[in-house]
Amino acid sequence: MEEYSGARYIYWLKRFFWRRGFQKRQHIVMTTRAKIIYIVSVALFAGVWLVVLSIFIPNFLLGHCIPAASSDYVPGFPSCEQMFLQNLIAVMLFAFSFIVIPLIVLLAHIITVPFFAVMKSRRMQKAHDLIATQNPGIKIIAIAGGYGKTSIKNYLFQLVQHTYRTQMIEGNINTPLGIADWVLNKLRSETQLLIVEMDTYERGEIAASCSITQPDIAILTNIGDQHLARFSSEADHTQALAEIFTNTKPGGLCVTRERTWDSISHLSIKLDDRKRLLVHDNDNAYPDIMENISHLNLVQKSNLTLALHVAKYLDIPSRFVSEVIRSPLQVDRRGVVSNVYGYDGIDDSYNISFTTASISIGRAEVYARERRKKLLVVTAGIPELSIQNRDKNEKLGHLLAEKAHHTYILSSMFMKEIVRGFGKSDHFTVVKDLSEFVSTASKSHPPSEYVLLVLPELNDLYY
Repeated sequence: MEEYSGARYIYWLKRFFWRRGFQKRQHIVMTTRAKIIYIVSVALFAGVWLVVLSIFIPNFLLGHCIPAASSDYVPGFPSCEQMFLQNLIAVMLFAFSFIVIPLIVLLAHIITVPFFAVMKSRRMQKAHDLIATQNPGIKIIAIAGGYGKTSIKNYLFQLVQHTYRTQMIEGNINTPLGIADWVLNKLRSETQLLIVEMDTYERGEIAASCSITQPDIAILTNIGDQHLARFSSEADHTQALAEIFTNTKPGGLCVTRERTWDSISHLSIKLDDRKRLLVHDNDNAYPDIMENISHLNLVQKSNLTLALHVAKYLDIPSRFVSEVIRSPLQVDRRGVVSNVYGYDGIDDSYNISFTTASISIGRAEVYARERRKKLLVVTAGIPELSIQNRDKNEKLGHLLAEKAHHTYILSSMFMKEIVRGFGKSDHFTVVKDLSEFVSTASKSHPPSEYVLLVLPELNDLYY
């Protein structure tokens, strides 16, 4: 879950060293790297046992001992006192080996890091070379930002696929190695346009992704508040996202909103001969067909606006655009209006920032009003907050107390902060997990009376 990061592993060990039996809500995928770490861990564990056996077996074979104070004691042979001490050390080492299994796994990871660093570099270079030789004329659109990446990626794919032979790296594949593996396994030689999503957990990661799929068109959706705990500061996070522009091809196009450009202008980004397209949310790339998007909410309209400007730059005919935007593709678990756990609701499970949560709550409040129902929310809280915004889960509780008729708070590590935000309000219920919510909520809050909003539903580490 943490991209094989030793630092993140240590971060979680401090909280969960003694914990066993995580909730089984996801299946472990035994990747090649996971298998190798597992094999090395077993080898290290076996090494500890060999030390234990090397003590026990000779003492067992010897069969008896002689006290050091006895007149029969022969120097050079282990005395009873020595054998007792050796056996005690062996027993303690045997017991200790089970306790420190997580540290053995960490050691196995550290041992294998150089090997995988070399393999990762070779795989990325191989993917880069494949594009250069197999698809030298391909156009690449890369999308980075705090949030909205996946939505814009899907909108763009729908808009351009009838004009260009297009591929999109699907799902949440957005790391350098993930992109490289996708290119090596799925990129077709006839593809004219490739749409890539790029995310970052540290400086240099987007630059590494661009070294494989260097963009002709780079889109920076915004400077959001996701993954901030992984960076030294919010400025460091901003600099990491700005790599999408500084690594665009010479002569390429850099696209973002005017307000986003204002927030990165202090970085003194040098675009050299790259073109710049700054978009305002009210800008109409296709003014003759904009009435077709009246069914979209403000966030969807804002994301679609960026996608439409790129489509205009690529000369996508109005007739194709008009057909697509009548009902743009919904992105799974990102604000989709559907049946959610038996409720008429909105699933926004994948948006894990306070900004997106605030937008979702506002949107859900309007939707509930339109449906003449009350608003019910279930949330686990906002993860990976920076030092500067540690109070965001408390603010989330305050916002929910104000906007929602009732909130179910999942028993995550952020539960107490959210509850604190409710203050004197008692319009909340704490439940262990989603399963308990699903089995109990409908009795007190029937689907006939409530619209449900699902805010971040976090992985097992946060419970």
